[in-house]
Amino acid sequence: MKWSALLLTLLILPSCSEKSGESITRTKENTVVVGWSKGVVTLDPACADGFESAEVASHIYEGLVSINVKTGDPVPHLATSWRSDIGGLVWDFAIRKGIRFHDGTPLDAEAVAFSFQRQIDATQSNGTDKPIGGTCSFNYWNAYFGMIKSVRAIDKWNVRFKLKHRYSPFLYSLELFSVAIVKPFDPIKDPQAREKLPIGTGPFKFVSNNEERTVLIRNDTYWKKEDRAEFQYLEFRTIPDSSQRLLALKGGTIDIAHQVDPDKLLMLNLHPFLNIKFIKSVNVVYVALNTRIKPFSIKQNRIGANHALNRDKIIKLVYQGLGEVGNAPFPPFLTMGGKPIYTKNAPLDTWYKYSRTLARQMLEEGGYLDGKGNKQLKLYLIRAPRNTLPAPLLMANLIKNDFARLGIDVQIFALPYNEYKAAIRNGKHHMAIHAWIGDMWDPDNFLYGLLHSNTGTNYANFNNREYDKYVEKGRSEIKQIDRIINYRKALQMLKDEAPWVPLAFAKMVIGHSSRISNIVHSSSTTSRLNKLKIKGQ
Repeated sequence: MKWSALLLTLLILPSCSEKSGESITRTKENTVVVGWSKGVVTLDPACADGFESAEVASHIYEGLVSINVKTGDPVPHLATSWRSDIGGLVWDFAIRKGIRFHDGTPLDAEAVAFSFQRQIDATQSNGTDKPIGGTCSFNYWNAYFGMIKSVRAIDKWNVRFKLKHRYSPFLYSLELFSVAIVKPFDPIKDPQAREKLPIGTGPFKFVSNNEERTVLIRNDTYWKKEDRAEFQYLEFRTIPDSSQRLLALKGGTIDIAHQVDPDKLLMLNLHPFLNIKFIKSVNVVYVALNTRIKPFSIKQNRIGANHALNRDKIIKLVYQGLGEVGNAPFPPFLTMGGKPIYTKNAPLDTWYKYSRTLARQMLEEGGYLDGKGNKQLKLYLIRAPRNTLPAPLLMANLIKNDFARLGIDVQIFALPYNEYKAAIRNGKHHMAIHAWIGDMWDPDNFLYGLLHSNTGTNYANFNNREYDKYVEKGRSEIKQIDRIINYRKALQMLKDEAPWVPLAFAKMVIGHSSRISNIVHSSSTTSRLNKLKIKGQ
């Protein structure tokens, strides 16, 4: 009954009149609706955490640079040009003139400086060891931008960044949604101002947001005239059940469906009015082993866990052809200047093979399988399907079954997104299934962001000074070959220390109505739906 009522709501909503500040009636013809499994967590880009929040934020806000998806090179966006000193520690950016925020306020250098400096100030110690950003954790800033020492406006149209140390992917990182430019506000009096009222310079403006849907309206004065949307409204609708999401797509109440079940792709492909689109994505799905607590504080037990999981079976059943076994923290097609960091055949092809015998041997060496009583592990995961993880509960139960064959009971905790993140940040897990989509095409996004001891997204709580040294050198070296050499050393160390069980490199796919075309994605896999072409318009 619950889903019947929801479906009835889905069928009614597009015909309802919804007014925004622009007083334009929302209809099916002038609205594009995206359906996904869960809603946004936040609309403040600095606090955004998860694909949905990043996707919506990327339509409201913009960064200083963007990445040309064909060449992979940084190109001007809100900044028109840049230059740095010879050491790469001082960067000056010229800000594009004539751009206005959604409320009409002019964009200038002060606004750009504010968007960065507020995160510097919020993440510095204030005597309580807590950020001064309300409930915001600033995870992305802590993971990728701690090298920024200060940002200030030199004059009305120029901004200067000073870095603590050289950061080779600096230009590429400025496309990340977390450092998009927001209209300034008072972060002390109202730290959640941009959460309550998002104001950026992007192709869409904010209308409303709740647990069920987020609605945006076209920015009719968007500075890139050629990229103004052909339609008025963009709606992101939460439909947790995948079968109901697919039914909504088939019924025409949504135009784009995320988190498509792999076994439904053939039906979508044969449907006369629906299409599928594969998205090139640098991603990894893995099990983080909590190295801070037993049994996985002991290396032999981590290696034993790697031997315990039948990853080929997991990939076959969960992905059904839409994924391949992952043998590293990122896929082999992530290269630097066309040079591979590693290849399929070397050096990580010898990742720990599935073997119950070897798993038992290592777990006995680590002292976990000691014959003394029942053994129990806690496995945490996000309940909702993801574009990179279509069947999370199935994956969790396959992992549970593999450990059961060794006499180890696995308790599964399938939680809503926020509860899951809180639990693993507090270290309640022995294991956590996690999926990561690269925000930029650089190994630093994986090797530093997910595994350096200093970041808030290191859910294995991996803390190894030698590893940290290699990735720190990898992100600061000038020559690409020197960066690659350090990253290869870091990868080998990860293999030896085994803080993860890498599971899959997923092939991302969405379903969409034939009334839309030209679905474009950025290098970080967020879409550019303002570029959509609508049949008949």
